Amino acid sequence: MKTHFLPLLLATFSSSLCLNAEALLFDFGKTATNEPTLSPGHANETMGNTWNSIGKNDIATGLFTDSGAVATGIGINLGTSIGDSFNVDFADNPDADYLTGTSLSTGVYINNAPGKDGIFENSDFETIGIQITGLAAGEYKIYLTGRNSNKSNDSSAFYVDQGASATSFDFGSPSLITMANTADTRNSWVNGDNYGVATITLTGSNALFIGLDGTGGSDDRAFLNTIEIVAIPEPSSFILLSLGGLLAGLTLMRKK
Repeated sequence: MKTHFLPLLLATFSSSLCLNAEALLFDFGKTATNEPTLSPGHANETMGNTWNSIGKNDIATGLFTDSGAVATGIGINLGTSIGDSFNVDFADNPDADYLTGTSLSTGVYINNAPGKDGIFENSDFETIGIQITGLAAGEYKIYLTGRNSNKSNDSSAFYVDQGASATSFDFGSPSLITMANTADTRNSWVNGDNYGVATITLTGSNALFIGLDGTGGSDDRAFLNTIEIVAIPEPSSFILLSLGGLLAGLTLMRKK
């Protein structure tokens, strides 16, 4: 009896690639997007167009990956800081989800683009915190947009960390990733201006924690528009791809 290793190897490769290449797309605010590819993640990565519409409340189940598959075991918890600090209480959800983007209407903000609406915290100097549970261990890239799309161009910043799932989380003294948000009209995504990106490696069963804060100007509050979480493929995926291509070539040569 002949054993066909190539189909088995390619099936193993396909499974590994899917697990390592999926993304989670979160569109914050009341209005679902009708421009699913207008995001910094889509400008930099190859990904699907399924977004999760998130208001100001937690979602424990029913989320989807970018491909439209059920994101089994993934949950999102929202919270705000305890006073003027980086310590987030996940029992205290953000104040409002009615940021509609009245000052942004062109370029990457046309129609109901994901980065146009959002949620926010009414009090100055307070952080919005996000806890995402159920992610597999591995390396992830985080794309984030956060601005007051109704009013000003004030800068904001975010930071990422990991830890055991908890009802509160203290970011300590985080390294800030700043978004200047200098222009109301943008025809493209500019890292450090209308979006920011961070990379983090999750270990064990740790949750992903993201904090967002206003950093100055007339609107020193936290505004959150989108988060895109992209799994970075492990090197083994590329090794399998090369090996799969080699064996496929050898199989074709044997048939000739």
